[in-house]
Amino acid sequence: MIEWMNKIGYDAMVPGQYDFILGIDNLNNTLSYANFDILGSNLNCNNCISNIKPYIIKKIKGVNIGILGIINSEISELIPKSKLKDINFNFEVETIKKWVPELKKNGADVIILLTSSGVPWDRDEVYSNFINNIDSVEYNSLNAIEMGYFSQGIDLIVSGGISKGYNTAWYDPHSHVYTIQNYGNGT
Repeated sequence: MIEWMNKIGYDAMVPGQYDFILGIDNLNNTLSYANFDILGSNLNCNNCISNIKPYIIKKIKGVNIGILGIINSEISELIPKSKLKDINFNFEVETIKKWVPELKKNGADVIILLTSSGVPWDRDEVYSNFINNIDSVEYNSLNAIEMGYFSQGIDLIVSGGISKGYNTAWYDPHSHVYTIQNYGNGT
């Protein structure tokens, strides 16, 4: 996949659940072949992933595009502890509140959030349940649709993590962010 992503000309990626499943050493070996940035602003470990960055700012046709990476904070519940060692992940909302102002301060005109948190199979139903319970449930992890609610200052969320793709973007009426997700395996 990394070779394919290099050929296409990816700018950045965020590791997802299946990237961690064979362990950190394997992930670092795989990512060493990437000719693009690896992002993960909510990753907590002692330099466990080589060269990982919280974000990048890329100038395209005179526009500074900030790309913020957020790894699904639920990965520690999905992957055996032996594969993650001492890694843990900050909650998505805390991460957005920390990094969006820094991106703006550093000149980002547009902010794209890349995440491995996934867009659920039934966006409307999941969002409705989320809104109905937002004040009564304590969330430890958010999918990309739920994350969108808290994404003021972000222009677009691009998600992977679930093999359900949509041919239309999700629009969050609270934050005014659009969320898109590809189909499985990069299609």
